[in-house]
Amino acid sequence: RYKGAPMQNVVIGDRKIQLREDVFIIPKTVVVSEDGRSARGLCRFPSTVQTVADRVEHHAVPHANVVHGLDAAKYALYVLWNCAGILSHDTGMDFLVSNQNTNHPGILLANTELAFHAQLLSFKKGQSGKHRGLARIEISSKEGELLAEGSVQFVEVHERV
Repeated sequence: RYKGAPMQNVVIGDRKIQLREDVFIIPKTVVVSEDGRSARGLCRFPSTVQTVADRVEHHAVPHANVVHGLDAAKYALYVLWNCAGILSHDTGMDFLVSNQNTNHPGILLANTELAFHAQLLSFKKGQSGKHRGLARIEISSKEGELLAEGSVQFVEVHERV
């Protein structure tokens, strides 16, 4: 997430939201909890995205992760950032990642609908007056097999980036 990043308009429920990064969530499937602290839905890693296309073309099993030593669960974090844009929409706040952690017990298949669950685990105002928090994402097959998980610590920035 950086200043000048291209934005995409998506509709979640009855709200029009602008998201940065590639949008891997399937907006019409996203359900946000009443308290605004979690989101569930489906995501998809299309082979039209160049880094996914490279793995589809050069690997026997078309997938979005596990390649050439790159952070294998970065796509889980992209989905989490999509969700962060949704969960922060009503506050008008924007956030920067200060730490991230990922795990990938399975393969994120390309061009396949996968289930996700994103949660805001902690969200508090610190001594600096900025909000800080911890968010978590799990991506599973539709059958419930955990494929990737990730968490990020984040801090509020006062001007949108």
